[in-house]
Amino acid sequence: MKRKFLFLLAGLALLAFPAQALEVDEVSLPRIQFEGEFISTIDYFEQPGAKTGPRLAPNTNDNNVIFAFDKHLWNSSIVAGIVTRIRLEDNEAQPRLFGFLGAPRYRISAGTMRLRNNLVRFPTAREEDLLTYTNVLNGSLGFEIEDDPEHLFGDNIVFEWFFRPSFWRAAVFSENRTQTKVEDFALRKDAPPNTLGFSISYEVPDAVKYDYVLRRLGFIYDAQALDRRSGDAAQLSSLLLGGVLALNDNPEFPWEGAFQVITTAGLDDRDSSGNEVGAQAEGELSREAATATVLSVFYANRKYLRTRWDVALTLARKSYPDISGGAQWTAAPTYRYALSSGVHLIAQVIYTDYGDGLAEIIGRDRDYRIQVGVTMFVEQAVNDEVVDYDSILEMEQGSLFRGY
Repeated sequence: MKRKFLFLLAGLALLAFPAQALEVDEVSLPRIQFEGEFISTIDYFEQPGAKTGPRLAPNTNDNNVIFAFDKHLWNSSIVAGIVTRIRLEDNEAQPRLFGFLGAPRYRISAGTMRLRNNLVRFPTAREEDLLTYTNVLNGSLGFEIEDDPEHLFGDNIVFEWFFRPSFWRAAVFSENRTQTKVEDFALRKDAPPNTLGFSISYEVPDAVKYDYVLRRLGFIYDAQALDRRSGDAAQLSSLLLGGVLALNDNPEFPWEGAFQVITTAGLDDRDSSGNEVGAQAEGELSREAATATVLSVFYANRKYLRTRWDVALTLARKSYPDISGGAQWTAAPTYRYALSSGVHLIAQVIYTDYGDGLAEIIGRDRDYRIQVGVTMFVEQAVNDEVVDYDSILEMEQGSLFRGY
């Protein structure tokens, strides 16, 4: 009697929940990853020669929280997932999300993510500290460059191919970078992709990086399309070359060097000779022919493989051949002292000299910023049963090498 009753209950369950009873994988949880990069500093900022006076204020820009949800498909070598980044900028949360499908030899990503417009993450306090030098600037923007996330993020479709078991990878990308109203250019009403490009890179895994002198090397071709109000088309073309080198092979006291060069052809008929001054002029410079070079040296005290402190010096120069005296340079020493695992006290000075030619255009001859604060990096994974092809930070940032 009891057995018949149990069979009856089982039959009713099948009738009431037919799909669920036949779905083997229904409650299989994805892997959940979390990474957070947080920084808070007190900044003293001064621009001698400018109309504004010195400023002392807290700076909480460039704080990022990243979540990733991924799982293997029925073909166990293929992984699908979603990555979302919440960036805190000017006390506003800016969410961005993209999805991906990947296997050991390829990955396809689509959504709002990091633009493929630089190769090296230099050892400054914030990624955007040297944005003028380190990234291909968005030529569709018409305002100041400093601290502008629209030079870093946009709608993107990326196809990557991994030449395993070698360390080489290639990628092609189609991007729609943010546009604002610019004097000579019209907004693209149908909003097609306004940037196309490709990259080739060589990346040694961290697990074996001390066996190699050349740890990272990459090349990017970037072409931005602009629409003139006159109806004529315009294009900003840029070439990037960058890499990371080991200056010794000691993991306890490592020395590393990093470099990147960006050459932008510019627009033939731009005129940044002084018609605009200040923020608008800085936007105009993003469409000028220019060459930006960045070099950095990094040293860490990691006795017994535990980081105590590290120090770095980053030097950058950008020249504008079509502007008389058009060159600027920046020096940025950075020091971090470990307070705990993932928590650092940080101090940094950024000094920039604009020279006579650019000083007339942007309205100041130099500026400097002194920063003191705290940084924190945290990461955690739940149900970690998915093969790692890249960390979520590396995946979201693409071929972005850390020069430290």
